Amino acid sequence: IGGAQSVGLAPTALESGVSIKVLEYMALHMPALVLPGALNGYGDTLDGTVVVADDTDAYVDELVDLLNNEARRQSLAETASARLPDIITNAALKEYLEHLK
Repeated sequence: IGGAQSVGLAPTALESGVSIKVLEYMALHMPALVLPGALNGYGDTLDGTVVVADDTDAYVDELVDLLNNEARRQSLAETASARLPDIITNAALKEYLEHLK
């Protein structure tokens, strides 16, 4: 499971706190596709590391594009996993995510 051949999905439409699954996708070297609700609590921390679709129609379009564009998936996966150590500041959480690799 994981890697650039996968796409992590976080279709959270309503704000529901911090979505840990987005960070797990990043730790697993997966590109992530999210709706804005999944970014609640992150502010602009994940800018450039995940694909954000503004609504469900855009979500479907982005998913189709990601599934058909290996280079884009690979680039997003590399960017996300490279930036993860800078994004996570809680030592225990950081250690947990490192074990997922």
